[in-house]
Amino acid sequence: LYVCKGLKCLPVFLGDLKNLKELQLHKCKELTCLPPSLGQLAQLTELKVIDCPLICELPFKEVKGETLSDLDSSIHYCILPRLQRLEVAGIGISEVSFAEGVCFNLRDLTVSYCNNVEEVGTLPTTLVNLTLMLCDNLTNIDTICHLP
Repeated sequence: LYVCKGLKCLPVFLGDLKNLKELQLHKCKELTCLPPSLGQLAQLTELKVIDCPLICELPFKEVKGETLSDLDSSIHYCILPRLQRLEVAGIGISEVSFAEGVCFNLRDLTVSYCNNVEEVGTLPTTLVNLTLMLCDNLTNIDTICHLP
């Protein structure tokens, strides 16, 4: 989806696109969140969220002191078992972190032009490439010692 000026949220039926392998959201300036139905896209291998400044949270975030099995069974956290590449740029997130068991095939993570990002927390152990670029307020990188 490119330059969808009035789009405030993605439709719930997004989760019905079971064979979707790539999702790109560019310049959707009114988009406020990624829906829980994103977690139903089991074939998704690439996700790009670019210049969507009102998105303030990614659905992969680690909840301090809780594992994925401790969380509510609703799909608030997207496991996305085949996701290999995630790129976010120009969005309003303050933290990049992944709950245990989430995006467990992620190889490439790029975070750029996200000026609100202050912390990089737990990352998937499968990560091979990590790019953090022009995140002016980044002050804490928690766990990246497992990167090859």
